Amino acid sequence: GVENKEDGEKVVTVNVSGKLFQTHVKTLRKVPNTYLSDLVQPGGELLDKGHVFVDRNPSAFAMVLAYYRTDVLVRPPIIPEELWAEELQFYRIANPFEVHFRPEDIREGYIKAGMPPEPGWRQTVWLFFEDPASSLIAGVHSFFGIFIILVAVASFITETHPTFRLDISREWFGYTTENVRNFFRMLELFIVVYFTIELLGRLCSTTLWRSFFFQIPNVIDLIAVLPFYVGLMVGSSVGQGFLVVRIFRLVRIFRIIGLVFKLGKSSAGAKVLGKTLLHSLRELMILGVLFVMAIIVCSSLMFYCETPDLG
Repeated sequence: GVENKEDGEKVVTVNVSGKLFQTHVKTLRKVPNTYLSDLVQPGGELLDKGHVFVDRNPSAFAMVLAYYRTDVLVRPPIIPEELWAEELQFYRIANPFEVHFRPEDIREGYIKAGMPPEPGWRQTVWLFFEDPASSLIAGVHSFFGIFIILVAVASFITETHPTFRLDISREWFGYTTENVRNFFRMLELFIVVYFTIELLGRLCSTTLWRSFFFQIPNVIDLIAVLPFYVGLMVGSSVGQGFLVVRIFRLVRIFRIIGLVFKLGKSSAGAKVLGKTLLHSLRELMILGVLFVMAIIVCSSLMFYCETPDLG
């Protein structure tokens, strides 16, 4: 015990690629089962010789040594996350940003999200729509769904061309404007049916059907398909009056908004971006106020510059 105490007060030197670091043995023993703590155990090279050479990044080692001293692990700003992860792996220090979930934890999270706990067709359908990594066909369906969303958005944008919006008679490679419009109608019908089947499949397979349409992702899915049926009922039950046309156009605007949000829901990167924006809402509101103020000032300056006789 006395010998170990005396060893703890011993000062050792670590040469990291030419940069020298000195600390007490007891400091390196604070985090057991790591690379540096093993070096200062009885029989370890650093404890016996008092010095050791380590061919690693000095900036990373400085923060690693600070972790032994303060129990706070901070990544140096000049070191990328990938290199930082390699440094921590070398020193056998757990990376706090790498979270490894057990299969039991993943299953419990799925059940809380609405997955039926008992194996069967409902669980299979739920995994098919909610977890692209559950099977090969689920992964293919996920990419196909993103492709369908992109096609739907492109179709909506193409239909706004004056040729189709004003029903101007033209011909492309033997296909008339009416032929192309019919193709757009069939394509939109296919897309809506696809999204409707997906929505009904997720509704039938979930265990949280009472709160299904109160969840934001499901509201987005509903917005993506409901305007089509509303526009269909409005267009068939009422004439082509001006008010009806305006309502139909407004419904289609909501439809394209729903498609854009649905694309974001299908992308992991978009989810991360959405969470980042949500956590930065206050800062974004301040930026928005400053942006509006800048617009008002610049527009006022332009107005008075263009109308010098206003007085």
